[in-house]
Amino acid sequence: MIATLQQTAANRAVRRREAAEIGRYRRRAGRALDTTLIEAGAPLDGHAHVDIFRKAVGEVYRRPSSVKCIICGCAFSSEQPFGAFLFSCGADRPTMASASAICVACWHDAPFCEIELAAVRILRRIVPNGVFDPAGGS
Repeated sequence: MIATLQQTAANRAVRRREAAEIGRYRRRAGRALDTTLIEAGAPLDGHAHVDIFRKAVGEVYRRPSSVKCIICGCAFSSEQPFGAFLFSCGADRPTMASASAICVACWHDAPFCEIELAAVRILRRIVPNGVFDPAGGS
C-alpha cells in the first residue's frame, strides 16, 4: 500500500513537471510552430533553426532513458536507438526548440499516416487544435 501511494505521488509530480514544461514552451513558442521531421543522424546544416535544434537533440541524447517513442511508447536504449526526431520551435520567436523521438522500428515500419498522427498529437499539446500547413506559411 505504501509503495502504491509513493508511486502515485511520483506520477503526479511527473505530470505536474511535464505540464509546467509544456506551459513554459507554449508561452515562448507562441501560436504557430515551425516543425521539422528528420531522420536521426541526418545533418541539420542549412536549416533556419539549426542551433536551437542541435541544442534540443543534445538534451534528448543526454537523457535517453527518460524519452519514449511518440508512436509505440518504447523507452530508448542501445538496443532501441533513435530513428528520427520531430523538432518544433516558435515560428515567430524561435528562441528555443523541442525534440520528440521516434524509434528505429517505428521510423522504418510505421506507415507515414501513423507517424503524422503521432506528430499531430504531440504538437497539439502546445498549439491546441493546430494543423500542419503543407505550404509552410501562416
